[in-house]
Amino acid sequence: ATNDSAARSDCYRTLMDRLGTLPGVTSAGATNFLPLKGVGWSGSFDLIDQDPLVTDPDPGANMRAVSAGYFTTVGIPLVEGRLFTDADGPDTGPVAIVDETVARLFWPSGSPVGRQALIGGLSRTPATIVGVVGDVPHERLGQTGSGHVYFPVLQSPQRRMTLVLKTGGDPVALTPSLRNAIRALDARIPVTGVATFETRIRESLSGARIGLLLLVVFGAAAALIAAVGIYGVLAYAVARRTGEIGTRMALGAAPNTVLRSVVQQAMRLWLIGTIVGMGTSFVTAGVLKRYVPGIETGSVTTYLGAFALLGLIALLAATIPARRATAVDPVEALRAE
Repeated sequence: ATNDSAARSDCYRTLMDRLGTLPGVTSAGATNFLPLKGVGWSGSFDLIDQDPLVTDPDPGANMRAVSAGYFTTVGIPLVEGRLFTDADGPDTGPVAIVDETVARLFWPSGSPVGRQALIGGLSRTPATIVGVVGDVPHERLGQTGSGHVYFPVLQSPQRRMTLVLKTGGDPVALTPSLRNAIRALDARIPVTGVATFETRIRESLSGARIGLLLLVVFGAAAALIAAVGIYGVLAYAVARRTGEIGTRMALGAAPNTVLRSVVQQAMRLWLIGTIVGMGTSFVTAGVLKRYVPGIETGSVTTYLGAFALLGLIALLAATIPARRATAVDPVEALRAE
C-alpha cells in the first residue's frame, strides 16, 4: 500500500492481529511465496565462519519472507531453536530460520542455531540463525529442491504477500470477513486468488495426475493385449488337440480325466511364462528405479494380483475349448482328423 518499509511493517503487523481475531480463525500467517507453487525467489547467501566441510563457493536456497504465525498456520514443525515473533521487527537485529535441507548442506558439522549468514535482500548486516524447521515441498510433493531460508516479513516487508488462515470450520465462509478486514485497513489493497490449501495441493498434482491417468490407460491396454494373447494362444493349442482328445475318448478315457489333463498341460505353460515375466519385471523395475527418482518397484499385492488375473484368463482359455472338444462325438473328431 506504500513504499515506506516501516509503514508496510506496521500494516502487516496490524493485519495479522486483525485476522487472528476473526471468528473461526485459530491462527494466521503470511508469506510472499506459498509452497507447491514452484515459483519464488532463489538467492545466494554468504556464510560467516563457514563450516570446513562445506565446499560450495556460492550457497543458495529458496528465500521466503514470512510472518510470525506462518509456520504454525501451515503446519511446518519446529526442529530446533525458536520461531519468529512479533519482536523480530525492523528495530532489532536481522534473524533467519533455515529448513533441515539447508542446515544439513551448509552446517554439516553441527547446529546452525546461533550461526550467522549474510542473506541478500534482508540486510547488509549478517543475520543470526535462530531456528531450524522441517522441509516443505517447493514445486510438488516429495521435492524440497535446494531448501528454504526464511526471514521475518517485518524486517524485510514485501509489496505482495499471500495470507494463510487456519480455521476450525468452513474456510470458504471466511472469505467475506477476510476481505472486509483487509479493506478496513486499506481499501487500495487488492484481494485475489482466494482458495483452500487442498485446492493448491490438487493444482500441484495436476501434472502427476494426468501422467498417472495415461499410465493406467496404457497399462490397462497392455494387460488387455496380454490377456487376449494368452487366451488366443492357449485356446488355439487346445483346439489343435481335438483329434487327440477324440482318440483318447474313443479308447475309453473319461471326459473329466481328459479335460483335467489338457488343462494341466496348458496351465503348466502359463506358469512358466508367468515366472519368466515376473522375473523380467523385477529386473526392469530395478533399472527404472536407478534412473527415475521416487519410483516404486511395486508391492507384493500388485504382483500377486497380476499373477491371479492372468492365471484366471489362462484357466478359461484352456477350459472352454477343452470342454468343447470333450463334448464332440469321438467318431466325428476322428473323421475330422
